[in-house]
Formats: sequence, structure tokens, C-alpha cells
Amino acid sequence: MQPQELRQFGADLARWLAATDRTSGPYGGVSPATVVFTESSVEVTASPTLAESAGYVAPEIASGAPAHAASDVFAFGAVLVYAATGAGPFGSGTPVELLIRALTSEPDLEAVPPGLRQVAADCLSRDPLRRPSAADLAMRFTIALSPTEPVAGSTPSTPPPPESAGSTTQSAPLLIDSTSTPTQFVSMSKQPALRAAKSAASSPASDAPSTPTVTPAPESSVPPRLRTPPLRRRVRVAIGALFSVAVLAAAATYAVGHDRPTDAGATEFATTSPAVIATPAVTALAMSPDGRRIYLGGRTPPTVTVIDTASNTVTALIGVPQKPNGLAVSPDGAYVYVVSNNALSVITTASNTLTGVTIADYDSTLEAVAVSHDGTHLYIADGLRATVTIRDARTRAATATTPLGTGYDIVDAIALTGDGRRFFAVMPRQIAMLDAATATVTTRTAFEGPDSTIVVGADGRFVYAMGKPSSKVHVFDGSTGASVAVVQLNGIGNGLAISPSGRYMFVAIQPTSRDGSSGDIAVIDTTTRTVVGNLQPGLKVEHLAVTPDGHRLYAAPSEHDGGGVAVMDVRRYL
Repeated sequence: MQPQELRQFGADLARWLAATDRTSGPYGGVSPATVVFTESSVEVTASPTLAESAGYVAPEIASGAPAHAASDVFAFGAVLVYAATGAGPFGSGTPVELLIRALTSEPDLEAVPPGLRQVAADCLSRDPLRRPSAADLAMRFTIALSPTEPVAGSTPSTPPPPESAGSTTQSAPLLIDSTSTPTQFVSMSKQPALRAAKSAASSPASDAPSTPTVTPAPESSVPPRLRTPPLRRRVRVAIGALFSVAVLAAAATYAVGHDRPTDAGATEFATTSPAVIATPAVTALAMSPDGRRIYLGGRTPPTVTVIDTASNTVTALIGVPQKPNGLAVSPDGAYVYVVSNNALSVITTASNTLTGVTIADYDSTLEAVAVSHDGTHLYIADGLRATVTIRDARTRAATATTPLGTGYDIVDAIALTGDGRRFFAVMPRQIAMLDAATATVTTRTAFEGPDSTIVVGADGRFVYAMGKPSSKVHVFDGSTGASVAVVQLNGIGNGLAISPSGRYMFVAIQPTSRDGSSGDIAVIDTTTRTVVGNLQPGLKVEHLAVTPDGHRLYAAPSEHDGGGVAVMDVRRYL
């Protein structure tokens, strides 16, 4: 296959595996003999024979442990190598020889194209915990196809209005290796069933698994969609009960003393918690007012990822001109506003398309954005000139600009009060309270917190601000702006969110473990201002959001700590 075909093949097979893992999987029998092309995608048919599967079987299966979702990912990597080179990653030989090589030898990836070599190596790790999930693979291949190669089977995007035509520039297609750092988590969320893709000759098109709609930033021309290869010869072979007892015994015996995965390790993998949704590295996070969608800013390439919270699946990737620094959703959920270094972008949520871009002054850096309660105005923090600008939400024209600091002051974050009459802008040395109608400063309060974050309680009575990192959360009066309390954390805080009731605050705590891969989320009772609980997201978290019903907390790392969004049940903190 050509590189373009390999990327499409990888995206199709990864999506099939992700859907199967959530329904009838794990499959445990993926090999070149069982992967077939349908009219619209690819799928895995019957199990292979021993001779056909031995070079594609994960080490844990070869050593006698049960198959799980990561076993399919290993097979995916081996099949990808075969598709790219015409040979499996462990060469040729008897079934026993191939099983032993999978247990003890590194795969041969020399002939694999450079753009696919790392993703194949990630999949072929002998440690299941180090392999990406099928959904993560689907995301990596999907991003590689975007923006100039929309995924086969995705819904064509609605053309943007004339005002946005030619308003952005687009980068060249990316190779798989450059789009996403492999994630270290290995479990997807418990999601509703997604049916595997079936041949168009035997099943309606509606049976195909749902896939993200990839919507690139507008261009003057977009190449036609990559066509799915024509229907290939189906190969169906039987295997009996995976392997013969003799081969399993031989492989298991040889594996002793060769650091094979233990049964305990397999159990740990199977019970990984909480659920994690695979996404690109996250730069910003916002939730729709009805809680049905999560919007994530992505760094490479600049995108906004859309997650459906009912199914916890990625439904769209929308290209934007620059890396999003901040996101905000209009009160009616119709628009997402994206601020980046010197651009304000507007996404129409009904079609998930970029419908407008306004380029700000060259010497500006748009850091954060908030929307007025009636949806008519935007409040935008400029981190380079330390100003807050009010813009008309429809025309995006500036109506007022207020300077807040001098020298090296930076406006890190902005938040509206519950009644919409005031908003707070936080800077390294102070918090300013402003009148929302006129953008005039009414109160300035001293505050030490570089790279800060700020949230407002549901009733607007209190405002919570914290530097990143910091061991303290500062509490301010929402009416006067005066400092009223300081909450001492049980660690170093990195992000904030408030429950819809305002009773609880969630604070992302930096990890203290040796590998630094994950931290806690401290739960603080806002009435007593004491820590009353801790959550384990399984990720190093910075961005937090709670659904409007207070049932779930979404937590994502900073852009420098990889991708993924952890989903946690927090109903006990209503």
C-alpha cells in the first residue's frame, strides 16, 4: 500500500477494533488472513489458523494469559507492518518459533515507512500497559488524514459562510508520528455499543460504527475524499480454540524467566479506572451549557475536538487557524468561541464548522474568553498587553478595551459572576473586578499567582482563584472583590472546577509519584473550606469541568502532558 492508503487502512481498522472492544471484544484473532476490505471500510472476519496467526499474536496470549483489548492493539501493529512491508514483524518460521520471537525479540521495523514506524513500535510493545488504546490509534490516524484527507465514511462538512472564506491558512498533512504523543493510559470508557462495520452488500449503511467528522479549517480548495480500496478477496479460516495445547505449553514454558506479563498485570489492565477518552494534547476545555458536549482545544494540529458526553465518544475534529488558548460556549450552545495568539475564531456547533475568524493586532496574545449571559458580548483577555476587550459576539468588532496592568503583567484568566453584571480578570499580582457593561475596573485586590486560573461559584457569592502551581486557593467576595479566605491544599494545585450547586470545589493536584504520570483531584467543601475527599483520575490533570447535573467530572492534562480526558462519577458531591 501507498502511505496514504496505509493511513486510511490504519484509521479504518483502529475504529473497527475500538468499536469491537466496547461490544463483543476483545477479538484476540486479528491477522492478515482475517482483515478484509468492505465497500466502505475494513473489518475482521473469522479467527485464523494457528499457522496464520502465530506471527501476529500478543506475548500475553502466547504465554497462556487471556486476550484483552491491548492484545488486539498488538495484532493491529503487526498487521500494519505486514500491510506496509509484505512481511510480519517477526519474520517467518514455525508457529512455535514465531511465538517465541514475540515473547523475547524486538520486532523488525526497518522496512516500515518512517511516518508509521513509531506507531507500529508503540503497538508492538511486549508490555500491554504501554500500548495505546484502539481509540487512541483511531484518533492518531484520523488526525494524520486531517485536514487535507477527510476520513472515508465521515460526513462532509457544511461550507462556511462567505465571510470566513480565505480567512485562514492550512498546514500540510502530518505523518502519524508527529500528530500525537502516545498515551500511557490503556482503558477506554464504558460506552454504549457501537456495531462493527459491515459490507454494504449485506447490511445497511447505518450499521457502520460512528466515526468523528473531521472538519479542517476552511481552504480555497480541498482535495476529493480518499476513496476506499475496492472490495478485496475475503479470507475465512477456522482456528478451533485459539492454539493447540502443545503450542501453548511450549510457548509458556519458554516464557518463564523472560519477563513475560504476569496474570496480576493482566488483571490490573482489565480493571483500569476511571474511564479515559483518547484525545490529542489538550490546551483548553469548555462544556456546553446543557452538558451534552465537551470541547477541547488541541495543539498539534490546531483543532477543537468535540466529545458527546452521552456516549463519551469523539464526534468531530474541527481545524482552527492557531492553537486554542481559551474556549467558551454561547449560552444557547450554538457557537464555540476560540481565542489563540492573535485570532478569534467562531465555530457553529450545528454543523461543527469554522464560520468566522477575526485577526487581532499582531502585538496581542488572546489568552481567555467568556460570553455574556445573553450571548451578545464576548470578554477577551489579552495576555501580552494586559487588557480586557469587549467584542460584539455577532460581528466580533471591539466595543471597549480596558487596560489592567503595565510592564510584564499578563491577564491569565477571566470569569463572569452568576448574575452577569461583573467579571473578574486575574493577573500575576492582582485580581481586578470589572463592570460587565462598561468594562471599567471597580476593585483591585492583591493576589500572588502567576499563570492563574479562576472560577465563580454558581450563585456568584464567591470567586476562587489559584496560581498554577500553588498550595493555596484564594477566595474573594463576588460582590465587592475583597479577599475573604485562603484554602490550604493537601498538595500543589494545578486546576479548578466548581460543582453546579457551588457546594464543592475540585482542585487538580500535581503528582507526587516518582514517575509523575498521575495526580489527585482534591474535593473541597466550600462551606467549611476544608478538603473532604480525593479522586484518582489516572492522569496528570490541569483542565477540569463538571456536567451541569453534577454527575460527572471531566479531567484532562495540560498540553505538555499528553492527551486524554478522564471521566469520573462525582454524584456523591452534588
